[in-house]
Amino acid sequence: MFLKLSTEKIIFLTNIHDFGPINISTETKIPDAWKIHDPIHVDLSGQTLSFLHEQACLQLTPYQVWKIIDPPEYSIPLAEQNHRLHQAARQIRVIKGQEGFSLFLTMLYGESPLNLSPQLMEIWEHILHIREAILAQDETEILKHGAPIIGYGRGLTPSGDDFFCGLLFTLNRFIEGPNSLHFIQSVNRQILAIANEKTNAISQSLLFCATKGSADLRIQKAVDVLVNEAIDFKDQAIQLTRYGHSSGADLFVGISIAIQIIQIRAEVM
Repeated sequence: MFLKLSTEKIIFLTNIHDFGPINISTETKIPDAWKIHDPIHVDLSGQTLSFLHEQACLQLTPYQVWKIIDPPEYSIPLAEQNHRLHQAARQIRVIKGQEGFSLFLTMLYGESPLNLSPQLMEIWEHILHIREAILAQDETEILKHGAPIIGYGRGLTPSGDDFFCGLLFTLNRFIEGPNSLHFIQSVNRQILAIANEKTNAISQSLLFCATKGSADLRIQKAVDVLVNEAIDFKDQAIQLTRYGHSSGADLFVGISIAIQIIQIRAEVM
């Protein structure tokens, strides 16, 4: 159940065991009396989190606030990192077929476009321009090519929004240096401003979390295994495919672009 707060942010109340910055997980049954657009007052008092409804209330006590773990050390040989990127991309591509941005996963590593519609080809060109604009720290170009992507696609969270979630989460989690941080923070603000105009409140909330370096646990694990050799490379990419309909693939395109940006920056520094 999605709860829209007065701040325009969204929280997801679920019985599924899941960890993420906008999830509230509970084994307690969500009241059947709650209907779409019903007002629910959220009260936080001591160790009790209460959802107050005129017909049926829900109390969570005690509760625990989940926080994403600190990023691991960025420590991985380039060859091993690329091997993990390619293998993860193949796994996601096989599972997701042609959903969302899945077809981009082969193109990220130099393969020819396959069955791309003119619209998807245009989106791909925007993505390549975004990668170059971030490397050049050109905000104008990022916004020019980012605006057509945000809100693009179908589903609860459009593919374009998921792409930016993967991109911004990875960059905000691992980009270092005062100049780079200042630049990324400025991009964060402007992307969120576009999202507030072009997409839904759920995507807006997830993008906001990504700009804070926070995301669903499956996303975090998929990213962290790509930057630290000591983390065992197992089924992180497969777990990511279980996130949304095409969201896992769309996110991984953004993650891959962010890793490429970090790799290229490392080469020139």
